Amino acid sequence: MATSNVITFKKLLVRQLPKVAEAHCNTEARYWGRYQVATTLKELSTVTCIHFSPVSPHNYAVTSGARIQVYDSETSQVTRSLSRFDGEAYSGRFRHDGELLVAGSERGVIKVFDNGRSILRQFKHHRKPVCTVSFSTDGLQVFGGSDDFTLSYWNLAEEKLTDTFSGHTDYIRCSSPLPSTNNIYCSGSFDHKLRLWDVRSRECTAVFDHGAPVECILPFPNGTAVITSGGNVVKVWNVIGSSKPLFSFSNHQKTITSLCFDGQTQRLLSAGLDKQVKVYSLQDYSVIYHLSYPAPVLSMAISPNDSHLVVGMTDQLLSIRQRKSDKKMDFLSHAPASRRRYFSRGRREKPTEEEVFISNPKKKKFQPYEKCLRSFEYRKALDAALAHNSNQRNHVVCGVLQELVRRDGLKIALSGRTEEELLPVLQFVVRNIASPQYKGLLVDVSEAILDAYGLQIKADSESEVLLKVLKTKLEVEIRLQRELLEVKGMLETISSLSKSHTKHFEL
Repeated sequence: MATSNVITFKKLLVRQLPKVAEAHCNTEARYWGRYQVATTLKELSTVTCIHFSPVSPHNYAVTSGARIQVYDSETSQVTRSLSRFDGEAYSGRFRHDGELLVAGSERGVIKVFDNGRSILRQFKHHRKPVCTVSFSTDGLQVFGGSDDFTLSYWNLAEEKLTDTFSGHTDYIRCSSPLPSTNNIYCSGSFDHKLRLWDVRSRECTAVFDHGAPVECILPFPNGTAVITSGGNVVKVWNVIGSSKPLFSFSNHQKTITSLCFDGQTQRLLSAGLDKQVKVYSLQDYSVIYHLSYPAPVLSMAISPNDSHLVVGMTDQLLSIRQRKSDKKMDFLSHAPASRRRYFSRGRREKPTEEEVFISNPKKKKFQPYEKCLRSFEYRKALDAALAHNSNQRNHVVCGVLQELVRRDGLKIALSGRTEEELLPVLQFVVRNIASPQYKGLLVDVSEAILDAYGLQIKADSESEVLLKVLKTKLEVEIRLQRELLEVKGMLETISSLSKSHTKHFEL
């Protein structure tokens, strides 16, 4: 019994250039758009510091006026209030295990609180306000900076002052340990300097000049670089190598008051007095998104799991944005088969490992020009592609022309046309002959048109006018190519001369 070979027609492969930048922007817009409309709370004073607990459920401490309030991340309700301060409280921050909280005060006392409201330790040394405090990487020491231009280093277990550091000549507003080590701390001051301190040698190991009062510092998790903000400029410093910044950029109109990374350390966020929060890509530090607020922003923090974005403003308002959860979709995906919701999960729901996926292949739908190519009607295929042509679909027409060239059917598609039938082809060629991605193909099409109709086109006809325009465009393109070749020769000469001079100096 004889069997026949069936050849199936495949869809025309049309090459289209991707739009990477636009897709990236849309992705970021969708990501940040998932943060719901902000919940706004009123504080007694301006919010000067916000810090999330590194431990789940990632409650956050809000420093405002003479108290620090800890908010529940799920309900946005106050779980405890720490108000045992004489004057203003500053820089309330959690330890890495979330068990302790440290804060500075206007009277120069550093206080450490336990999980309740009890004061576990009080460190008294400074005579002026302590505006920045932080735990060491291992959580056994406390580092604080004061308006008396000095820093203090405390042993938490013994409640003992281990060392003091001096070198700044103005108020110290920010400090942080380098995450990769337990011995290096950095501090920023209104004297425009970022300083690195080694507690082993008890001295300053590096100084970096930001060029403006340093409002905030943010070390990278690997400890090799530190980001500083001062004025409306952000700078990235390599703390191991050069004293010059690796990057410097300015996208705010007023002073930048806060910096933070997102939970996965893929983006950088900055907030400023211009009521803006900017989001940067850490690959090239370009702005990929921004958020606007009704008042100047003083403090900002994002949770380690990226579920909350909390911002404090000068008008005593606390803005809380929470990302939309997928609890509904999670419930539907885990619904038992006996429930109606199990069968209403939708077409986009991914099957589990226990379920069997039965594919339902759809019948291929061919475009009109593909149907004509399938039946070898080359003239109709070209006319169908030109009939649906627009500036966004030039690649479709060129794809059909390329297929006709591959099949040796271009002359068949162009031959036997009246002037009215030839005009759409000429108009497309004239419009796109200068495009770099199409000119190689369209030059061959132009030659085929001239071979077939060069002696038949009437004088003063519309086709003749289009051919004259085509001739002018080709002359301009040829002249441009000649000029580029001359420039290329000049560059090669300069390059060869520079190489010869380099070899001469080496000798």
